[in-house]
Amino acid sequence: MAFLCRALLALSLIGAFGAEAMAEAPPGTYRYKIERSGSVIGTQTLTVGKDGDKVTVSDETAIKVKVAFVTAYTLDHSRRETWQDGKLTALETRLDDNGTKSTLTAKADGDKLAIKGSEGDSTQALGIMPTGYWNVATVKQTKLFDNETGKILNISVSGGEAQKVDLGGGRTIDAKKWQMAGDKKMELWYDSRDVLVKQRFEARDGSVIVYTIQE
Repeated sequence: MAFLCRALLALSLIGAFGAEAMAEAPPGTYRYKIERSGSVIGTQTLTVGKDGDKVTVSDETAIKVKVAFVTAYTLDHSRRETWQDGKLTALETRLDDNGTKSTLTAKADGDKLAIKGSEGDSTQALGIMPTGYWNVATVKQTKLFDNETGKILNISVSGGEAQKVDLGGGRTIDAKKWQMAGDKKMELWYDSRDVLVKQRFEARDGSVIVYTIQE
């Protein structure tokens, strides 16, 4: 009887942890509308592919801000990620921030990740995650690196409460909301498939930027 009780307890714990287990978004292409203080300024297209335990991610983001019909700011950002067994093993980023161009690379070397970006070079433990937020495991991290500059960011994440998220056009979706604080401050919403459906943060100029999934 004692053995049976222990076995049942073990199974219940597996079930409990399994319910909380997090995995990256399923393969597919996800398109987002980008808004600044309520006005549409750009788009993001994120494509996730999977082959066994290897995951590839591509991201193309284009932003154009106009003031009185004159283009005041542009941003073009592209990145390619490779993940193996849930860990980032390679990353290439190209950024054109209003005419200022930069690149970033990260590559696994044994149990380390070598990062080279505009903020300098560093070597981090394999398993550190970049900003980008498509992977729901982001909410379990205490440290990230900026996928544009390579800067190491110390963060804390709280929340996880269920909410109805307004996607616009009369569409809503059930999701969990998380708040990130520290060197990076933002709000993130993930649906039941672990897909990022919305993110919101304050830009350098104080305006509010919102990414909302469209399909």
